[in-house]
Amino acid sequence: MLRRTVFSRTALVLLGVVATVPASAQLSDRAAEKAVVDRTFRDYHAAYSQGDPKKIASYFNEPMMITNVGKVMSTTAEAEERATEFVAEQRARGIVEIFQERLEVKLLGPSMAIVSSIVQRRNKDGAALEVGGGSYLLRKSNNGWKITAITAYPPADFVKLE
Repeated sequence: MLRRTVFSRTALVLLGVVATVPASAQLSDRAAEKAVVDRTFRDYHAAYSQGDPKKIASYFNEPMMITNVGKVMSTTAEAEERATEFVAEQRARGIVEIFQERLEVKLLGPSMAIVSSIVQRRNKDGAALEVGGGSYLLRKSNNGWKITAITAYPPADFVKLE
């Protein structure tokens, strides 16, 4: 009887250890994945600051949607064309840098994430010419995290994710 009780308790302890290992590993994996999404998003904004339409388009999923203007880009070529236009518009207004003021990331399962962002669009002297907010839906693909949808809004409407 004592042997059976000791065996049962040992089995329960081992089961508890085995059950918690995946949970802690899963939390660690989620934190790492969240950091990858954060880095991807910051690199995307850096590509805008560099004014490289080809690199900007590489962060977009096929298709990709900009909801506030009702634009859907079905191919990378379309995304590159739109990025070229957007960079030219920004440069014409004196904007040469996008500074990430606030950024929150939330994973939505293993292959989706939402990013909420506030950015300053700055001139060559570092002065903020405008501040904007937006939310981005990202999808994990074989080629990393890709932006599937963007919606822009005033910074006061920032969506808190955590």
